[in-house]
Amino acid sequence: MAPLARKQGLADLDELIKAIRTRKEEKLLNFVTEAMTTNESLFFRDMAPFDQLRKTILPRILAARSGTRRIRIWSAACSTGQELYSIAMYLKEEAASLAGWRIDILATDLATEALEKAKAGLYSQFEVQRGLPIQQLMKNFTKVGDMWQASPALRAMVQFQTNNLLTDLGPLNRAGFVGGSIS
Repeated sequence: MAPLARKQGLADLDELIKAIRTRKEEKLLNFVTEAMTTNESLFFRDMAPFDQLRKTILPRILAARSGTRRIRIWSAACSTGQELYSIAMYLKEEAASLAGWRIDILATDLATEALEKAKAGLYSQFEVQRGLPIQQLMKNFTKVGDMWQASPALRAMVQFQTNNLLTDLGPLNRAGFVGGSIS
């Protein structure tokens, strides 16, 4: 935490704690909260949820929403975006069965730095090697220097928004991303 204090122009951890208690500045509190978050994300992390999406969830959504032909997916705490881009790549693969459907993917996180990285869709060689099949890498990413960037089509599938899960989710609910049912 001492480097965090120095980034804020404070001498040590004691000064940081004092500043948090006395100033009550939202910017400082956000800075400390972001520093404590994990921000761990992998492409196609844990295949079980993707199998469930393919076998159970997507077929149920298609049946339940056939009248509106609209799917809304909320990636809460999306971190740097690998998992949400994995969902987008999966949906892209299902394009034939989703023709004529409107798909809205909303990605939120409270860590603005992680969210900006997700928005850019720019990943190191190490990051793309963690779970991203080579076929998906070549189909959906472009080499930019020593980094890989998600294609414009993939990035266009997602809207990004700063959100703290401990705050009012009313706006997300009104947009249809919270409280829905697929039964």
